[in-house]
Amino acid sequence: SPLRKLCGDDPERLDARLLTASAQRARRERLMEAAVASRVGRVVFSFAGHDVVENRACFPSLLVLQVHRLLTGNPAADFSDLQRWLGAPAAFAPAAGRPALDAGEWWLAGGLECRPEELRPAVQALYPGLARADAAAAAQGAGQATAYDGMIEADPEALDPRRNPGLVLSPTMLETLAACPFAYFLRHVLGVRPPEGLAWDPERWLQANERGSLLHELYCRFMRRVTGRGERPETGRHRQEILEMAEELIARYRQEIPPPDEVAFASEARDIRRAAELFLEAQALLPAGEPLAFEVPFGADPDKVAAAGLGCVEPVEVPLGDGSLRLRGVIDRVDRLDDGAFAVWDYKTGSANRYEGEGYLQQGRLLQHALYALAAECVLRGNGQRGARVRTAGYLFPTERGEGRLIAREQSQREPLYRALECLLDILAQGAFIPGDDASRCGFCDYAGVCGGQEAAKRSRQLLEEAGDPRLEPWRRLMDVE
Repeated sequence: SPLRKLCGDDPERLDARLLTASAQRARRERLMEAAVASRVGRVVFSFAGHDVVENRACFPSLLVLQVHRLLTGNPAADFSDLQRWLGAPAAFAPAAGRPALDAGEWWLAGGLECRPEELRPAVQALYPGLARADAAAAAQGAGQATAYDGMIEADPEALDPRRNPGLVLSPTMLETLAACPFAYFLRHVLGVRPPEGLAWDPERWLQANERGSLLHELYCRFMRRVTGRGERPETGRHRQEILEMAEELIARYRQEIPPPDEVAFASEARDIRRAAELFLEAQALLPAGEPLAFEVPFGADPDKVAAAGLGCVEPVEVPLGDGSLRLRGVIDRVDRLDDGAFAVWDYKTGSANRYEGEGYLQQGRLLQHALYALAAECVLRGNGQRGARVRTAGYLFPTERGEGRLIAREQSQREPLYRALECLLDILAQGAFIPGDDASRCGFCDYAGVCGGQEAAKRSRQLLEEAGDPRLEPWRRLMDVE
C-alpha cells in the first residue's frame, strides 16, 4: 500500500500516532517507568477500589502490579497477591481514632459507627429543613388530610371570589382547580411559576405556545379579512389566500425566532401550512350560520375590545347562590346560526384526547365551553342583542394532531355548571388544596416534583374515599358532576 511504501514495516517512521494499540500501550508504560525512575524521594500510588456509581469492584493498572513486584521481590506476583498485600482499602470515612478532613467525612464516620435512628436527632438539629421533611412524611402517611397535603387555614375573604370582588378568574384557572387544587394553589395563590428557561431542541423550531399563537393569529386574521368582504370561507376559493397569509406569519416568526436548522424549520413550516388547509376544510363541520366576531375579549383591555368589534372591558359576572363569580377570557369565535341562536368555538392546536369524554363538564375539568357560552350571552346582550342565547359551544381542532375534528356540546344544561362552580368555590373557601387524584395527569404537570406526583395522587384518592374530613366534601360533590 502507499503507506507501507512510505514507512516500510516501521510505522513510527511516519508518525507516532499510527502505532498499533499494543505498541501505544507499551510506549506509555515505558514513559511512565521513566517518569517514576526519575523521581527522588517517596512516590505514592493509589487507585479506586470501588465504583460507587456502578456499585462494582475496580482494579488497578498493570503499573501498580509491577511496582508491587519490585517492592516485594516477587516477579510472579499477580493481582490476588497485590490485594492481600494491600489489606483493607481506605474508605471515604476516617478510620477509628483518625481525624476527619471535613464535615462530610465526620458525618460518614458517625453513620458507620451509629444506627441511623441514633443520628437522626443530631441531623435534624443541624438541618431544620430535613426535620420538616420528616414531619411532612410522617403526616402524609397518617391517613388524614393535613397542611402537608395542601390543607391550609384559608381566608375566604381573600381566596373566594364570592367574597372578594377583586378576584377575577378565567376558565383555565377553574379547570386547573378542578383537576388539581394543589397546582392551582402553587400557581395562583402562592404565585410559584416554573422557570422559563430556553429549552433548545435541534429537531423543533417553535415551542408549543409559540406555534399556537401563530396559528391563532392566522385563523383570526384570515376570518376577519374574508368576512369583512362579506364572504364565507371555502376551501376552493380561499386556499391560496390563507396559505399566503401563513407564509407571511412564518417569515415573521422566523425573523423573531431563528430556527435551529433548515430541516426543523421546513418540517414545522409544512405543518403550519397543513393546519391552514385543515382550518378551511373544518369549516364544513360547523353548523350553518354566519361568522360574527373573532377573539372576543371580556374583562380585557379596551383596545382589544375595539379590535374585535365585540366584547366588554369589565369581567363577566356570574351570579351564584351566595355571591357571584367574575370571569375574564377571550372567545376565539362567535357565530350567528341560521335559526337566530349563537354558537361559540375555541380553536385548539393540540390533541383532542382530553375533550373526547362523554361527560358534559367531566367533574369540572372541562368548563370552558359552558363558561364561554355564558360569557358570550352576557357580551351579546350588553351589545344590543336582547335575549341572545348560545345554543352550541365547543372546540375546533384544525391541525394534523387534532385531525381537523369538531367537538360540540349543546348548551341547554346550566344547572350542572352552577353546581360545579359552587363546588369549586367551596374548595377555595375551605382551603382544601390537596393534589389531584388522577395520576395520569402528573406526567404533564410542572409541579409534580413538588407534591410527589403519582404518590400524591394515590394519597388524595385514599383521602377522598374516606368520608371523615368535611373540608373535602366540596370535592366529593364535584366528582358527581358529569
